[in-house]
Amino acid sequence: MKIEIDKIPDGGLDLHAEEPAERYGIEKELAQFTSPVTIDVHADFLSSQLLVRGTIQAKTAGVCSRCLKEIANPVRIDEYTFDCDASPGDIIDLTENIREHIIIALPMKQVCAEQCKGLCPRCGRDLNISVCDCSRKTVDPRFGGLDKLKFE
Repeated sequence: MKIEIDKIPDGGLDLHAEEPAERYGIEKELAQFTSPVTIDVHADFLSSQLLVRGTIQAKTAGVCSRCLKEIANPVRIDEYTFDCDASPGDIIDLTENIREHIIIALPMKQVCAEQCKGLCPRCGRDLNISVCDCSRKTVDPRFGGLDKLKFE
């Protein structure tokens, strides 16, 4: 999104844009976008300072990092803020700043639900659906020899 300073009237300018997610160059490993990025902002130019405030939103799809189910994750930035020095005639490009805000808003690990139990590490059963009979006891093989010691 680019803002032309000369087109901002007194009282500011409301801007709406729907841009393809590819424009922001976010790696597919971070997010698979299923919708365009929607930007609704209000831009003000006051005494050589550009101030932009608004919201950014998009929809992403991914896989739960615990149970491997396909999930949809909305990305919503309710308090997007950008400010910089500007002069009449300038054109300010917000693309890189918006990209950074989207990346920060993405979850580090996507989960279908906070209480997701994930998969059993032994049999692979989805523990959200049913419980398995696998032993939960894990012994580090490096310490297995200690089980053979007998103390009198």
